[in-house]
Amino acid sequence: MFALKSVEGLSKSLKVCWEDGKAAQFSYLWLKDTALRPALVHIDLNTKPEDLQFKKDILTVTWPRYAESSFTSKFLRRHITDDSNNNLLIDRNILNTPDHTPSESSYCPKVLKEHGCLITSLRLAPKITPMGIITWTGAIREPATVWPYLQQVPSLVSVEPLKNKPCTLYLVDMYTALKVFHNEEPHLYSYLIDHPWVYRSGPFVAHHKLLNIQNGKIISAIFNNDQRCSEIPMNEEFYLALKKFGIISTRLMKVVKINPGQILFINNQTTLLGAPAEYNRIMKVCTYF
Repeated sequence: MFALKSVEGLSKSLKVCWEDGKAAQFSYLWLKDTALRPALVHIDLNTKPEDLQFKKDILTVTWPRYAESSFTSKFLRRHITDDSNNNLLIDRNILNTPDHTPSESSYCPKVLKEHGCLITSLRLAPKITPMGIITWTGAIREPATVWPYLQQVPSLVSVEPLKNKPCTLYLVDMYTALKVFHNEEPHLYSYLIDHPWVYRSGPFVAHHKLLNIQNGKIISAIFNNDQRCSEIPMNEEFYLALKKFGIISTRLMKVVKINPGQILFINNQTTLLGAPAEYNRIMKVCTYF
């Protein structure tokens, strides 16, 4: 174990020195992204700690509004970048996870026809068996692909209220969002398209392209900010691109209300699903392959 010797706050990064003479810098943006991930539109490109404390092998960072996050010496050593060739000294096996090419299930064209979503009554809803069922309560949900950490991303998702009150959902058409992003920020668009997107939840890890095109046709557009892996330290341009994409997605976001007795179906490989904070909300979210 390498003990910390000193820490120094710079304008955009934190300089860390160890007792064995090793030194490295870590971007504030990446440190905060790793510990206290903000929503896309809340990414602060000028974020800076209010206080820094270290004791032997633990670094404690206090962010604005007194939010604390701690980093072990082992964690920081594992994420040092080698300036001579700009390669990470950490184990990069996570990037060796092969891309999985999403395939549309027979459910999507039958249920959704040519539309990106469908709202219908439970009585008239297609009788199909879900692969998985999860519950969403009243916490805010940033629009995202559901379960992107699986090698085979669910192609269809349904949502229905479980209480006798309507629920509000957010929908973002990824095709439209990426098209606008490309037109308004072509350089940042290319940056995100080329980024190796890896998603992780517990033991599950998957690698998916942000945009998947085959024979000139868009097959899928997958993104989840909460479950993307931040194992690789990124520069400020990456977070600028994320923030710009978040602003565009919010601008294009559609608000949908589902009443009791209704159910919503969406194409999970082309539409991001989210929800605002709502008191006493309970929704059933089902996934289908």
